[in-house]
Amino acid sequence: MRILAWTTGALILLLSCPALASAEYAAQASPDCADIISATGHSRASRLQPEDMIRLRDIGPPDGSAAAAGLISASPDGRHLAFQIRRADPAANGYCLAMVVMEARPGAVPRIVDQGGVLIRYQYDDLWGLAGWPTGWPVEIVPRWSADGQWIAFLKKQGARVQVWRARVDGSSSQAVTRSPDDVVGFAWTGDGGIIFSTRPEYGRRLAAIESEGLSGFLFDDRFWPLARSRPMVRAGSSLVAFHVNVESQELRSATPEEARTVGAVQEEERVERPLLSVVREGRRAWVTKREPQRYVSPTSLSVTLPDGTTATCTSTACDHIVDLWWSAGSAGVLFLARTGWGSSDLSLFAWDPSVGSPRRILATADLLVGCQPTGRHFFCLREGSTTPRHLVDIDLVTGTSRTLFEPNPEIASLRLGQVQRLQWRNNRGQECFGDLVLPPTHKPGEKHPLIVVQYQSRGFLRGGTGDEYPIFLFASHGYAVLSLQRPPERGGLGDAKDQISFERSNIAKWADRESVLSAVLEGVRLAESMGVIDEDRIGLTGLSDGVSTVMHALIETHIFKAVSISQCCDDPKIQTNYVGSQFSDFLHQVGYPSLDEGRLDFWQPHSLALNAARVSAAILIQVSEDEYRSALESFAALRHSGRPVEMYVFPDEHHIKWQPAHRMAVYERNLAWFDFWLRSIEDTSVERASEIARWKAMRDSSASAPARQVATWPTPRRRPGQEGGYSPCRSSGRIEQVGPGRCRHR
Repeated sequence: MRILAWTTGALILLLSCPALASAEYAAQASPDCADIISATGHSRASRLQPEDMIRLRDIGPPDGSAAAAGLISASPDGRHLAFQIRRADPAANGYCLAMVVMEARPGAVPRIVDQGGVLIRYQYDDLWGLAGWPTGWPVEIVPRWSADGQWIAFLKKQGARVQVWRARVDGSSSQAVTRSPDDVVGFAWTGDGGIIFSTRPEYGRRLAAIESEGLSGFLFDDRFWPLARSRPMVRAGSSLVAFHVNVESQELRSATPEEARTVGAVQEEERVERPLLSVVREGRRAWVTKREPQRYVSPTSLSVTLPDGTTATCTSTACDHIVDLWWSAGSAGVLFLARTGWGSSDLSLFAWDPSVGSPRRILATADLLVGCQPTGRHFFCLREGSTTPRHLVDIDLVTGTSRTLFEPNPEIASLRLGQVQRLQWRNNRGQECFGDLVLPPTHKPGEKHPLIVVQYQSRGFLRGGTGDEYPIFLFASHGYAVLSLQRPPERGGLGDAKDQISFERSNIAKWADRESVLSAVLEGVRLAESMGVIDEDRIGLTGLSDGVSTVMHALIETHIFKAVSISQCCDDPKIQTNYVGSQFSDFLHQVGYPSLDEGRLDFWQPHSLALNAARVSAAILIQVSEDEYRSALESFAALRHSGRPVEMYVFPDEHHIKWQPAHRMAVYERNLAWFDFWLRSIEDTSVERASEIARWKAMRDSSASAPARQVATWPTPRRRPGQEGGYSPCRSSGRIEQVGPGRCRHR
């Protein structure tokens, strides 16, 4: 083991530089963020507006990840909770950020103890051998309590760098603790009230070297990723370096090896495979691993160290799909969250004491639970349902009952979002699939609506799909039915793939995974259609990331979608083989993608939009980031050359996930206008959209005179082994069964 806690006098001097310090100030509300806690004074519209979704107050990342870090932090005595609230401001194109503390009881009002700063966004430290990849994803800001319960410490970006700050829990003051020339990566309190923190100074030095290199020209080598950058990136591998700072005297020193270990600033010379999850308490350990370690994708296995030093392993099926793990306070057992139910659509909370027997189910729900922390009998969580945004709850670990402690978005209760029904079905591979059908709030029996399909997660609050670009309830409020679809597990994980290479080979063999996901989409649409609420001649499809690949496949294999909107584009021969980084290019070749000089157009023909542009019948809107627009050029040019209706917008300083509130608002509004135009023949008459509508009308007229295209068709369902006649769902109501309140399933 080598401890990476070295430093130099020069680095210590930089870290201690008073010019980088932030002055202490009294915590106060900003005039622009006066409603970060209270909704007072926020005018309401009679119908849901785009800003209602954009301005939602968030605690933690706005996705459906069940394994998010402990976003809420309980005080040492368990009586108070601390967390960060974030709200987007599209008018200012920024974010209101507040660190709050509240009593752990219903009705308590959070107290702001720190406010302001810049949104800290996650970046990859090692993605295909390169570091510093920016994203639009907010970092999970986890406050940590001092041992005496008087302070909380947290990461904050005020200016150019991320630093550790601390705030008094009474809200009287907040100040920076560190003054690092490099972004702080992680931190922890010490027993003496100090702070251990880690940075990557080597990354900064490598970045500066690249800037210097540019004066004489950049060598084009494996540091380039041409699709995203016109300059080299830093190679991965910058080491973490740890320091200790006295929060009172500001005295700074290099961390000891043991201190460095608390913030992960260690590098193992020989490392065994790490567990998926691991928690330690008083020398005892609980951990989650693969049940079948020889497989790349495997059910999970839970093990616990017993007081006598032996190990107990859970053999119950309850332990097959664990997503989070904690020690149970005051007992010898553990708590864990696991995916359960049809297609793993539910979450169940279990308690397991190996000395007692099998795991005990405390709670099962279709809701999403994230950022949880147990304290005594209490299980504090952020909870969200299909129509209920994320809110803070206290779950009783004995009874499983839940009570709301804080509702960040009380305005939502006054809005009519839509009628939501959970659907369950199988795709043509027999996989269990699920999604949520949202009908307009004014829907009446017998009415049929145009349908928009949103991918590819449908857990928790139905906001805007993966990446939050397709506002589900906004669509519903404008008369659309929306099918929010959860992607089925990848095909490569259903076999005996032993590593990532064989896993991906299974996925792309005859485009098996794409066929599987497309089948899930089509069978979900069929199920919604069989309920008599969908106009089958007016169907739209959307997608981001993996969802884009599904859209591409759908446009080639089917002609049921009249209009689509995508956030990236596309998988085409020249793009995938020539313009990605060398490591990723090598990986693609290993898993079966042919190189360009092989001339394997037969491989690409079933999936490349550029090679099938003449077959496309849908109008295509592309709203892409500055980082990724180059990957759309091959398909975009082919579609325009073929006279297909296509339009592309490029958003500056954006990445795979868009983060700027003004851009997110523009994306929301344009998506609504696009589907209104192509699915409902509604033309936005606002001055701001006049030039857009004129272009779209010209596209419509031009495409009408283009060579005849395919009529709406469904692909022939593929037969599952052992299934007579293939998998062809009947559209009659007799093929649908009720399986619970608001839930139906295709038999």
